[in-house]
Amino acid sequence: MSNGLTLPFSQTIPSLSDPAFSIVVQDGGGTAISGEAYGTDKYGDVPTGVYGETDIGQAIFGVATGSGVAICGQGGQYAGQFNGAVQVNGAVQVNDTSNTDAFASTSGSANHAAVATHNDNGGFSFWGNSDSPSGTGIFARGATQAAAFVQTDAKSNQDGLVSTAVCKGNAAVAAHNNGGGFGFWGISDSDGGTGIYARGAKLAALFDGAVQVNGNINMGGNDVVFSDCAEQFDVSADVVAEPGTVMVITEDGRLRPSSLAYDKRVAGVVSGAGDFRPGIVLGVMPHSRRSQVAVALVGKVYCKVDASEASIRVGDMLTSSLTEGHAMKAGDPARAFGAVIGKALRPLATGIGLIPILIALQ
Repeated sequence: MSNGLTLPFSQTIPSLSDPAFSIVVQDGGGTAISGEAYGTDKYGDVPTGVYGETDIGQAIFGVATGSGVAICGQGGQYAGQFNGAVQVNGAVQVNDTSNTDAFASTSGSANHAAVATHNDNGGFSFWGNSDSPSGTGIFARGATQAAAFVQTDAKSNQDGLVSTAVCKGNAAVAAHNNGGGFGFWGISDSDGGTGIYARGAKLAALFDGAVQVNGNINMGGNDVVFSDCAEQFDVSADVVAEPGTVMVITEDGRLRPSSLAYDKRVAGVVSGAGDFRPGIVLGVMPHSRRSQVAVALVGKVYCKVDASEASIRVGDMLTSSLTEGHAMKAGDPARAFGAVIGKALRPLATGIGLIPILIALQ
């Protein structure tokens, strides 16, 4: 070579405060050091274009100002290979058009990550993006432990994982397990914590299959009380049956509002009046086009009543009345058998009103 170095060149130098070998390119730019290697050595290994080794300092150190690149590597298989930890104070760009991983990192430590990223300035610590229609932004897989583990600082008061989807046919988070385990697992060890919380404009949760609950089911809300067990019944398309209406069974099996006193065809009261709501609704067919109403069969429900003929006191048995869709006090025990709707839980001295009753068909 013109500078007097004979290749291959290798030399061990005692500890120095300055770099053992330094080249600076000024002004016009260009490459300070270029190393190329072709083929394989006699052992079948791929040779190295540039190799650096040190016990304490930086084996290879590159500095670039402006729009330059500190270290640039290009290889048939790997552009760069590091057998040890790598610290980068700056941006790293990897461009790979081959059929291999653009960036691959392996860690043999049980206490450290193969790749660790950190951002203190409000940006993303890690960003995964795929513009391909069949691509995946981030893929994670674990042999015995979690494929992905997300932890947030308790003091941050932020969600540990946030995912948003704008496609109607897909989920923001999808979990699938073919090995017999849980598809999704939610747990909270806090005394006031909730393992899984769901909220929806129509349904908070939809379960397609059997559901097992090992514990209590508590139903309630801030403004409503889930107080009865109801079941969906068919009604004629022209029937208007608002919550609280007393319903009877017609000859075709459908329901309509009652209009006779002591009607033994009485089926119950339409659920949902006042601040009571059905805790369980049976017979729901989401895709049915038939007109249906939820009729309370067990529990407490608000009911339309008519006290024009007789005052209603707490504990009075109630039956159907001549007023459409309204109940009245069952004053005739003989006629009341088989026509009782339930018991009054609140009095009504006179007129028409809406009171809570305890459903007790008999």
